[in-house]
Amino acid sequence: MKKTLTLIFASLVALVSCNRSSEFVTMKDGQFFLDGKPFYYVGANYWEGPILANPGEGGDWDRLMSDLDCLQAAGVNNLRVLAGADKDCANNRSIVPYLQDENGNLNQNLLIGLDRFMAELGRRGMKAILYFNNHCPWSGGYIYYVKRVFGEEPPSYWSPEPIYRTYASKFVTSDECKNLFYDYLKTMVSRVNTVTGVAYKDDPALFSWQIANEPRAFFDELHPQFIEYMHHSAEIIRSVDKNHMISTGIEGQQGCESQIDEYETIHADPLISYLTFHIWPDNWGFKDLYGDSDAQIKNHLDLAEKLNKPLVIEEFGLLRDLKDGERCFDPAQTTDHRNEYYAWVFDKVVKSAKEGGNLAGANFWAFAGAGRARDVNWEKGDDLLGDPPFEPQGLFSVFDSDKATLEIVANANKQILE
Repeated sequence: MKKTLTLIFASLVALVSCNRSSEFVTMKDGQFFLDGKPFYYVGANYWEGPILANPGEGGDWDRLMSDLDCLQAAGVNNLRVLAGADKDCANNRSIVPYLQDENGNLNQNLLIGLDRFMAELGRRGMKAILYFNNHCPWSGGYIYYVKRVFGEEPPSYWSPEPIYRTYASKFVTSDECKNLFYDYLKTMVSRVNTVTGVAYKDDPALFSWQIANEPRAFFDELHPQFIEYMHHSAEIIRSVDKNHMISTGIEGQQGCESQIDEYETIHADPLISYLTFHIWPDNWGFKDLYGDSDAQIKNHLDLAEKLNKPLVIEEFGLLRDLKDGERCFDPAQTTDHRNEYYAWVFDKVVKSAKEGGNLAGANFWAFAGAGRARDVNWEKGDDLLGDPPFEPQGLFSVFDSDKATLEIVANANKQILE
């Protein structure tokens, strides 16, 4: 349930007396730095945070406070967060409520929610990676812009190949689509926080701006246009904000139709501060969980070292333990298999921190906190979990009841600081 406005603003007013860092996270010689010291982290994806902070539909301040308390107790100080969703236009169980409607108008409650969320992170000394666009329809993204420009109803994401990719790729090829996004991007990066009065470009609670969640070209022949879209987006961000880092949100080689050269070209741009990549063993059909994962890390780490930039494993996840040989989404189901894998990934970051290496962070996917699913299929009005509405609810979510998992997160962050 929501707290009263008095309690909400009492929490936010505490900003004036907080002891948060006055510096931005920067990149130099393959490492992140904060307050003049190397900065490594084990963080989380928590895309729903700004929605929970909003005073209207979907808002739940009490849950937000509980979730952030839980994350902070685990030493988490980096959250990867969706700035705001676009209107669902394909009945693909996209996020509700959404920030941007069919005409590009912005929901003021959700903007306030973003402001409140960032203010609360600043009070706690936490930082957010804010991302915008998306190749998947669960937050609108590509298909939202294609629908606005061409007026064609999008196909289901689950349509036979290559129906969805063909439709969504029109975003990459259409200047009109991309210009709509560029306008939105500039508006958001130029925003002044209504709670703190601080412009986002001047806010140390922002870790980096991120162009999109898992952006893709979809087809090899579109790589030149995709690269231009990535680089021009970075130029727009830098034209407004000289302080913060810029990242792409790309899945890595997997998100570039296996073209590692394209991935390198994008991240070689001086405006792109660090490399991102994802690891999805279940979704990508890894035969050897640790062997295939290690190969993915090494492949991208070699490139990060070549470019002399940090590397972040920005999404990774694993199913809960099977129940009677089947996938189980129940928070009560054990996570022994997942916990072992999390510990293995986090140990890579801990080791890198001790050695001053390029592997600078890892954000697990994703934190659901106190949220709970009504059913495996999400419906409007249900709790927002770490799993997007178009996926089974509880699939990869980490709940506040997953104490053993959170202890592993806390232990990794403790080791990083030692």
